[in-house]
Amino acid sequence: MRRQVRNQQRMWYSIFEKNAPVYAKDKDGNIIYDTMPDGTKVPRDTGKKKDTYSEPVEFLGNITSTIGEADAKPFGVDVSDYDALLYVPKGTLPLKEFSLIWYQSEPTMKNGEVDPHSANYKVARVPVSLNEVKYLLKGLT
Repeated sequence: MRRQVRNQQRMWYSIFEKNAPVYAKDKDGNIIYDTMPDGTKVPRDTGKKKDTYSEPVEFLGNITSTIGEADAKPFGVDVSDYDALLYVPKGTLPLKEFSLIWYQSEPTMKNGEVDPHSANYKVARVPVSLNEVKYLLKGLT
């Protein structure tokens, strides 16, 4: 089903990155860079890994926080277990499970990284149809 462009709303997303490298930081919290022999600068890797989120990206999409009887079990999934549905044309967003969504708010940063507690939703499931992707969202607040 195609959604009307006039119903699209401004939102932000951030992709969950499992086992992202942890970079060394100075006393002000800035990443320390090393200069390579060819002159390029690369962040100093501490060798540690942690789960993080990508830099937030603005996008437009159709979101609904009400789930009606008609949407009760599309794709064999009971959507009544979720708090909102996000619809976008297929192939337009790289969202996957555990990605964060900010709706009617903007992302905030904490110590130079995305603050996941500032997000409104987390992507819980990603069923795909012929022309669009319906992201099933769980509320975080």
